[in-house]
Amino acid sequence: MDKNKRIHFIGIGGVGMSGMAEILSEWGYDVSGSDMKDSSVLSRLSKKGLNITIGHFPKNIPVSTDIVVFSSAITIDNPEYIAAEKRGLTMKRRGEFLADIVSFYKCVVAIAGSHGKTTTTAMLSHILREREIKPGYLVGGNVFEWNSPASAGNGEILVTEVDESDGTQAYIKSDIGVILNVEDDHCWNLGGEEKLYQCFKDFADSANMIITVKSPKTTELFETHKNALFIDSKDISETLRIPQIGFHNRLNAYTASVVAEKLGVSLTDSIQALKSFPGVERRLMLITENLKRKLSLFEDYAHHPTEVRAAVSALRSAFPKRSLIIVFQPHRYERIARYAKEFAQELSKADFVYITMPFAAWLNDSSIADPRVIADNMSKEKVELIDFKDNPTKTAEKICRDQNNAIIAVLGAGSVTELIPYLAHFAETSHI
Repeated sequence: MDKNKRIHFIGIGGVGMSGMAEILSEWGYDVSGSDMKDSSVLSRLSKKGLNITIGHFPKNIPVSTDIVVFSSAITIDNPEYIAAEKRGLTMKRRGEFLADIVSFYKCVVAIAGSHGKTTTTAMLSHILREREIKPGYLVGGNVFEWNSPASAGNGEILVTEVDESDGTQAYIKSDIGVILNVEDDHCWNLGGEEKLYQCFKDFADSANMIITVKSPKTTELFETHKNALFIDSKDISETLRIPQIGFHNRLNAYTASVVAEKLGVSLTDSIQALKSFPGVERRLMLITENLKRKLSLFEDYAHHPTEVRAAVSALRSAFPKRSLIIVFQPHRYERIARYAKEFAQELSKADFVYITMPFAAWLNDSSIADPRVIADNMSKEKVELIDFKDNPTKTAEKICRDQNNAIIAVLGAGSVTELIPYLAHFAETSHI
């Protein structure tokens, strides 16, 4: 990967892809990329001088291209993928190429786990930024008040989250590997639970040191690691205060501070820095609040039962005297098939739940499960199936009608975000 090589990204609009492209651009590489739809991300990349095109066509790949990087959403029938193969170009998946990028840094902190990666990566990066250490970072979500979720830094330290969903985290060699938790999510992508757990072990074995939150599963997987530090959620300092609600966020913050201490930042300085942590989009994000009606609208990325539990617990703790209305969109039919009863159990802790049609992402596996299975495991008086795409205005009005002294929380990692502007409108209305 010498500086004369030209790199093209297929699916550059994704946060992981765009972040790597930005770092390469900062290093002086000639970078191009394409995506199906225009977005604020593509606009940001264009303004930074990257050659961006909308749509996937063979002509998008410049003649001088040496390496083509593609996201997991890109299939082998993609026109650019086919063209790159015919030309004999070097082709790498996003996670494989990330392994190339991390090799340029003197110290690599790679953050893994089934849940909390993005927030913890952002928190640790925030601590280091506040201490003017100038880290490189790759955060898998937009951080409030930051110009970009990615930066090359000064070449000394890189903080990056790594992905278990396609197995590519095993390629990453890190100085400090952070493993927040391990569950069986995404195991269907890798061929079963054992292969997923082995992927986590391979990642850990490639790290000089691992820091992991103690649990039965992390103890089982990592107790024989040559240099492992197990941290306990019971040890969270009472002085650690962050703007974000939820115990899971405090645990993420504590983990970030433990890692920062290994990088030379004192616990006191980390705690001080975290007081100004701005938060990450779609993580218990307050969209709007109607003070007259005492009605608040939140959004969260939760798409696994553990994440739903954390979001519900955080909202219940923060607003104990308000009713809780949830709009939930399952993410992938595979998760419905695997976790329907668990979803029902966690969602039942709300006062009422609207379940929308699932978001299948780039893999159409609708034959695997039916979202009605979740509703069937809940009290009929507490749940309703909806399809907001037919008439989002009518759906949003229905959800917000007669809601006072309440929290409306939109949970899901997919297209349910399209409903939020409509919900915000009716939530802000004085009365309906």
